[in-house]
Amino acid sequence: MTALDRDRREVVTAQGRVAYDWLLISTGLRLASEEIPGLAASPAVNVCPYDIDASLLELRRRVAGFRGGHVVIGTPEGPYKCPPAPYEYALLWARHLKAHRLRGRVTLIDTRSRPTPLSLAPGLLQAMAAHRDVLTYEPFTRVLSVDPVAGTVDTEVGRLRFDLLSLVPPNRAPRFLLEAGLGDPFVEIDARTFRSLADERIHAIGDVADTPYARTAFTAVSSGRIAAQSIARGLGAPPAAVGPPENVCFPQVTAAGALRIETTWAHEAGADGAPHVTATGSVDNRPTPESLRRRHVWETAVLNDLFPEQ
Repeated sequence: MTALDRDRREVVTAQGRVAYDWLLISTGLRLASEEIPGLAASPAVNVCPYDIDASLLELRRRVAGFRGGHVVIGTPEGPYKCPPAPYEYALLWARHLKAHRLRGRVTLIDTRSRPTPLSLAPGLLQAMAAHRDVLTYEPFTRVLSVDPVAGTVDTEVGRLRFDLLSLVPPNRAPRFLLEAGLGDPFVEIDARTFRSLADERIHAIGDVADTPYARTAFTAVSSGRIAAQSIARGLGAPPAAVGPPENVCFPQVTAAGALRIETTWAHEAGADGAPHVTATGSVDNRPTPESLRRRHVWETAVLNDLFPEQ
């Protein structure tokens, strides 16, 4: 999908135009490297774990070939998908250095004052503190610019030299969705139905939608069911019960253990009569084998849903 023609109700793809009656957008995000000075001109210097296709394979190659040095990781400003992922990634690097007895160090630059989601901050901070001999956490710090030639990153805590750079650029909706007038920087939707506020024939779910919910795969799956029911009602189908948006996440922080957070969102009328979104759930900041097992079970179930056996 490369463009959207709302007037003609057509999406433009590399294979041509496709007409639609109802459109569900789940494109994922664009990594806005141009918002980090110095990075867009030399994108190959950065190996981002959120990238896909060839870039992700390149990251795997560089990890396998890493023989020591300084790994600099950075979180983006603004909302981004899978909030615990950069911390998990930094911890994986720390364990990798130790497991292979490599001389090196990891620095995690975080634009926030503490890890996110906030309810998991204690567990994530404790896990990173266990690797303080090789992992430095720099909270409330922004990346100001990158010098690919010198191999340096300017940050609010000073200039850092790097041997491997893994910055997560700001997350934005694909440009063609912004050009279609669906919202900026994300698609603006009705959080109850995921219907676009600009076009009743369009719905958006996942990372590209502007919602009060978590930007995770689990939430995207539950959101898809709600959006599908909304589209079905638009086609004349009778209302059917669907669950509320929810999230279950198991950030892996040790080789044998994961944390756990479970959240369910609901829409309620406040004292002023205006709708409010409330969140309930539970959290476990202890890294347990049971949470790691549940993570693997969920991953397997999603893969089986996506790629069912014939």
